[in-house]
Amino acid sequence: MIERFLVILGAMRCGTTSLFHYLSEHPEIAPCSDKEPAFFSGRDKFARGRDWYEGLWKFDPARHTLALEASTNYSKVEMFPGTAERMAGFGAEFRLIYLMRNPLDRIESHYTLGAAKGWPEGAAPLSEGVHPELIRVSSYATQIEEYLRYFPRSSLLLLRFEELRADPARVLKQVCEFAGIDPGHEFRGLETIHNSNMGRRPGELGSSLYRYREWIPFWKAIAHRLSPRLINRVRGMLAQSSASNVALSPEQRRELLAELSEELRRLREQHGFETSAWQALPE
Repeated sequence: MIERFLVILGAMRCGTTSLFHYLSEHPEIAPCSDKEPAFFSGRDKFARGRDWYEGLWKFDPARHTLALEASTNYSKVEMFPGTAERMAGFGAEFRLIYLMRNPLDRIESHYTLGAAKGWPEGAAPLSEGVHPELIRVSSYATQIEEYLRYFPRSSLLLLRFEELRADPARVLKQVCEFAGIDPGHEFRGLETIHNSNMGRRPGELGSSLYRYREWIPFWKAIAHRLSPRLINRVRGMLAQSSASNVALSPEQRRELLAELSEELRRLREQHGFETSAWQALPE
């Protein structure tokens, strides 16, 4: 039985995929075969039971200390109620990581991905208003407070996306110290940004696949031979390769900052997470 889990809760579009892949290299960590099993976020999956969940790992107790997964549905408490409670009652030790990013930049990235994949939150242009789900996912204090109802503060590490991008080695050392594993491990491949349209500003490439856009006809030609799951993955990649990153207008940024002001205040005053750099508006 696996007794200790390291779980990246989210937030969506905040570097969770990169952090998962970086940490997967640590010899004391067993990565989940499915980066986002979302086991605790829904009753149907949770009903599959502990054996099913632990079967997603090749966990060797002789060398592994932690089982790692990263499900961004875990930080969508309004959409998936009961997640933290199910996790707390599972009968294991959890070390939880919550990555946050400038909430307005996160909304732009979420919208861009939603538009590429045909999600409801990307269906209408931003000029018609911001989908409530994008705002809820950027309501970081609300997400944190749900977990603090069930877990001690010492079980939760709050991280900043911008710092992961700027100095991943330092952030990874911080994670290792928090998780109780060797902080001296030298991680490789930190120059790679996984899920690579994440964090790009408008005008930059929407995806690393864009560089190989001449292959698109080839992929379309063979798509009918692929499994349904792989077909959906390829379609998503092709959509992202041609999608343009969108940007909130200065007025929208002001309005959203006002709407999120209480969340940012609690994040700063109650949870000790500095937000001043996020609240600067463009001229």
